[in-house]
Amino acid sequence: MRNFFRLLKYLRRHWHRFSLGMAVMLICTLFGGISITMLYPIFNQLFDRPAGEIIIQEYDPRPLLPQISEELQKSKPPEELSGREYYTAWGANLKENFQGLLKRNHPQKILGFLCVAFMIILFIKAITFYFYHIIFGVLEEVFSKEMRDELFARINTFSLAFFSRFRTGDLISRMVSDIEFIKRVVVANVAEFIYNIAQVIMYFSLAMLINFKLAVFAILVTPPIILILAYIAKKLKKYSYRSQVKAAGIVNVLEESIAAFKIILAFVRHKFQQAKFSRETDRFYRTRVKMVKYDFMNRPVSEFLSTALGVVILWYGGKMILNPESHFDAAAFAVFIAALYSTFQPLRTLSRIYNDLQKGLGVAVRYFEIYDQKPDITSPPDGKTFRGLRNGIEFENVSFSYDGNIVVLNEINMTIKSGEVVALVGPSGGGKTTLTNLIPRFYDTTAGRILFDDVDIRDFTLDSLRGGIGIVTQETLLFHDTVFNNIAFGQPDTPMEKVKAAAEAANAHDFIMELPEKYDTVIGERGSRLSGGQKQRITIARAIINDPDLLIFDEATSSLDSEAERLIQEAMDNIIEGRTVIIIAHRLSTVRNANRILVVENGEIVEEGMHEELMAGNGAYRRLYNLQYWLEPEVNNG
Repeated sequence: MRNFFRLLKYLRRHWHRFSLGMAVMLICTLFGGISITMLYPIFNQLFDRPAGEIIIQEYDPRPLLPQISEELQKSKPPEELSGREYYTAWGANLKENFQGLLKRNHPQKILGFLCVAFMIILFIKAITFYFYHIIFGVLEEVFSKEMRDELFARINTFSLAFFSRFRTGDLISRMVSDIEFIKRVVVANVAEFIYNIAQVIMYFSLAMLINFKLAVFAILVTPPIILILAYIAKKLKKYSYRSQVKAAGIVNVLEESIAAFKIILAFVRHKFQQAKFSRETDRFYRTRVKMVKYDFMNRPVSEFLSTALGVVILWYGGKMILNPESHFDAAAFAVFIAALYSTFQPLRTLSRIYNDLQKGLGVAVRYFEIYDQKPDITSPPDGKTFRGLRNGIEFENVSFSYDGNIVVLNEINMTIKSGEVVALVGPSGGGKTTLTNLIPRFYDTTAGRILFDDVDIRDFTLDSLRGGIGIVTQETLLFHDTVFNNIAFGQPDTPMEKVKAAAEAANAHDFIMELPEKYDTVIGERGSRLSGGQKQRITIARAIINDPDLLIFDEATSSLDSEAERLIQEAMDNIIEGRTVIIIAHRLSTVRNANRILVVENGEIVEEGMHEELMAGNGAYRRLYNLQYWLEPEVNNG
């Protein structure tokens, strides 16, 4: 239940709207109780008499409303009475006076008045019922919006390590379907819980006023029903959690299949993916079947047990009516049964609410599993603002491991001067990308530290640190949006001149002007309407639009053809002047003009120098160069 009370914080934020809904709900409940109470005079005075019997010859000709007002005034007890005696006397006077009112008025007039009053009461109940559901329907949507916004904001505080632990499809499932389920369970059920509790209290209080002994008997035979329904609810919670986990598995496979559809086509793996998807849907199906069995078991079981309870009460109450000493008449029993049966529906609803709550709490576990994750990389409380590099970057005995066991970087020591172009080369898996991921604090070092102008980067605020670094990765991550919005990413008020200047520097302006809508052209999901080289030039323009002091190019040209590579290389040459640049390169020909080249192997820097120096050294760099030159001709970028 701890998670349930945590979810209630979203309702507390809108207590005024919740309170209004509760007020409307109580009015609806009150008029429902009045409608039941009106049955007693109908049964007792109008229908509980021989057909055609005339009680008095002359009836009061006045309208009933003035007479009702008179009886209310006459029923007021003497002022010397107080407390319980006052209300007891008032109740006895009301009963006696209104019985007299019923006797001195024609039954047809009373029947007509009661029917009109009954319709008015039902109309008010219907109107309040409608507004009650409208208020809580809106509250449901507010609830789910705030939950999604907060969870998304929470996810944005995590480092890359978080996304290596949770699959994309699973996160989407928790963000969309889980919250949708939770909102219905919490908001609607809290409101319905209070509504139905109020109904149970009101109707059962009415039943106790009519016959206390019979009401107590009803309470005593109720516990077995509660125990059976509690067992069903426990099973529902268990299988609800499991079904949401299986649903996330379906989303994962679906997301992977869509993302890798080209590979599936190329390798003719339709049947393999279909079998994989079918396995997930089968697991989901089996879990859902178990949940559905218990879910649909709840209603017939509760209806049967409540009906059985009614039969027992009918038997016991019938015995009381047949016993003259009980002073319990058929009219009172009819109203008692109406009041008691009016509690059965809210009781069944409470049972359903409890079952839904158990299902919802099972799903809420998945929500809070993400929400309770602690960001492992945060800004310091009084963090400094990074305002650019003046001297350079220094790595002091930097080591790193993703899992705490396998060392990826081992005691790296290096210095990059401000304005220097440094290239990192080496075999795949050597630690080059990991090393650059430590600079913007996508991960934190396991040991050692990284300094910007003699200041540990962990002393800077994350926003200012990352805002001062421009990154271009091998994978071109673009959005289904316009060219303008992709370059000015997250800054829609950026002047067009600034966007064009960045595009020109990235060798992108010319091809952009050839697009149908130029800078307003929507480039498709992940830039699907552009070529690889065009997408990469857009990402370069995005990286430099805010004029960062430090640029990181991570294999920016490795997946491009020679012509696209040439254009990218020209763009890089245009923008590196006056900046500190780190280039991770697969093609060694692209880094020959770097100020320094560092060879990274097995998490260590094994060589350092300029191209000519390293070639003369006949070491790791020369072996890499000769292997690559043998595999592919050297590209002349001069």
